Amino acid sequence: FRVVRMDDNGTIIWDNIYGGTEHDFGLTAATTQDGGLIVAGSTHSFNSQNRDGYVTKIDANGVQVWQTTIGGPYPDYFNDIKRTSDGNYVLVGTTHVQETSEESDMYIVLINEDSDILFETNVGGDSWDEGYAVVQMDDRGFLCAGCSFDPNAGVMNGYGVRLDEFGNILWTDPGWGDEDGYQEIRDMILWDGDFV
Repeated sequence: FRVVRMDDNGTIIWDNIYGGTEHDFGLTAATTQDGGLIVAGSTHSFNSQNRDGYVTKIDANGVQVWQTTIGGPYPDYFNDIKRTSDGNYVLVGTTHVQETSEESDMYIVLINEDSDILFETNVGGDSWDEGYAVVQMDDRGFLCAGCSFDPNAGVMNGYGVRLDEFGNILWTDPGWGDEDGYQEIRDMILWDGDFV
């Protein structure tokens, strides 16, 4: 995947390619405390088992500091990353239960500045659940959002998952949205103490 840094006039400062020898995707990024960048997504490189979550740290000059793969034997990928109040990084995405199955879970991982995994949690039902967005709460826990497919009703609803700071699930709500439509929550921010 490609990362381009530009100044406020649109002049390219650096333009670099990262990844391995197979298909790699950068899907989300967050700034680091030391002025660098963390990029996350997915990779088919690095002996990944089918498709793994991929995270790399890049310094301010575009030099890669480290890279790591996260996931199990079936496809995994990350759609959002946020820096936490204590300098860690929380990621949310999707993990598949089987290689060819439509069944997937929301996948939430917390890593530190050196890419060590502090916790990883997956949550979902018997069908298709995905995670697209995460924010940190005032109590240092997390609110994650995405989508959940209800095969009995044939609808896709927004999906909310609340975790404490250690990755323990406090509650889940797979029914955000109306009852006969197709909803996905793709992004989420805190705005004046509320969620948008």
